[in-house]
Amino acid sequence: MKLKLTFALAAVVLLIGVSPASAYFYNMDFTNTTLDLGPDGQINLTNQYDAFGLNFHQVYRYYDSRDPWKEDGDYGWGISNGFQAQNGFTAALGTVFFNETTDSIMFDWWTIDPNEFNVTAYDAGGSILGTYSGFGSGTNSIVANGIKYIDFHDNGGFVQIANLSYERSMPAVPEPATAALFGLGLLGAGIVRRIRRKA
Repeated sequence: MKLKLTFALAAVVLLIGVSPASAYFYNMDFTNTTLDLGPDGQINLTNQYDAFGLNFHQVYRYYDSRDPWKEDGDYGWGISNGFQAQNGFTAALGTVFFNETTDSIMFDWWTIDPNEFNVTAYDAGGSILGTYSGFGSGTNSIVANGIKYIDFHDNGGFVQIANLSYERSMPAVPEPATAALFGLGLLGAGIVRRIRRKA
């Protein structure tokens, strides 16, 4: 009976002391340093970035010297709307899905004149939460509760997102004090078991 009680108390202490998952703001730059997709600069994207909390539909990764947010010498990385086969299509629509909802996104974007950059954020039910549009380049954000995906498109050519920042969850981890208490509980359980064997 004492052994069962000791294990039960240790389990309760462990559950109480586990830190809940917390969110942090993560910046995705789409470079090979972040995720090595090889030397090809034009890659159609689907689930390659799933481990980073992102999935895509009709989006490709670019490697372009015109990117104003260049991070790799004379070239910059990012995502562009549409698949490569749709190059030149007017208003090709790209979609970025977040594995977890986020309450804030920030994006570095750029266009090739005279294209207009348009982005719309949606919740899981498809309701519009926010929009932004502009010409040239810039850094902008959409803040709204429960963003699940965004669409981005143009008015006559391709537009680009160089960096995308969004909230991600950190996994729950035991706190050091909790781990120590759990260890003491297991030690106590072992001592009780030895005493009972000797008795």
